[in-house]
Amino acid sequence: MDTTRAVSEPLRRIIDHHNAFNRRVKLLYGSLNKVMSDGLGNDVAVALPYGDEPWGEPKQWSSSTDGDAAVELLAELGIVRAASAFEDFLQGVIAELDRAGISAPAQTKADLIERVLVRLSIASSDRPSLDLVRFFDCARNCIVHQMGRANAELVDLSVEKGLADVLASSTPRAKAKWKPAIPATSLGKPVSWRPRHAILASDAYYKAAVAIDQRMLSVLGDGRIVAMASYWAVAAPIPVVEARSSHIATLRTALNDRYRVKVKATEIGPLLKSVGRWENAKVSFHDRNPKRPID
Repeated sequence: MDTTRAVSEPLRRIIDHHNAFNRRVKLLYGSLNKVMSDGLGNDVAVALPYGDEPWGEPKQWSSSTDGDAAVELLAELGIVRAASAFEDFLQGVIAELDRAGISAPAQTKADLIERVLVRLSIASSDRPSLDLVRFFDCARNCIVHQMGRANAELVDLSVEKGLADVLASSTPRAKAKWKPAIPATSLGKPVSWRPRHAILASDAYYKAAVAIDQRMLSVLGDGRIVAMASYWAVAAPIPVVEARSSHIATLRTALNDRYRVKVKATEIGPLLKSVGRWENAKVSFHDRNPKRPID
């Protein structure tokens, strides 16, 4: 069994989210920018169709201020969505560790990401850079709870050396027109977020998730990785793959195609047996697919 490129179900979800999020933010901003260039940016009236939304006749938009505000709203919603995806990932990591029977330390008042790092016994020196993650977590809270106004924590985080170092060391893609940076923050004042910041947030969360996932898979080991795939393929309320000709074929499809694990069919049963999950896996598959062989 080769887990060199393996990912967990929580990371598989955040990969899919990150890729789709990037495209959709650009699509929405491109649409807004098209409207602005069509005239709204110069306060020329533009009518926009509402499709099947029950909002009456199309409104004549004639203020560039509305267009600029819509761009900021897109950025704010994007930051909140990116933060939500990362929180979902962290909750997923905890769920995987619980299902695997990995013991949890005594409950603390630490935030969610800290609880995950402690649960995985990641030493301080081995932890991924979280400066951007902390910054965008705080930004999310300001957007959700303070109408986008910067609080003291966000202002302090924005000038921390660690954050500056992360931004300075980031390398834009060859086609990029922008070196990653954050907007100015001032206590009690709205932050001028741009769609690029939403994508920067998603990227920061994605990179942190990849590092955490690698550690989790190391903690799980081969047997529990197969057990994870078994749960999501045959026992979860909504299986992540369609049932194949047999139980083993279904699990191998999930491992190979969704979780990037190279495994032989003959390895799956022994690995599940090694962690005491073989019988449960067979029962789950048979309950859903009574006419298909269990192997």
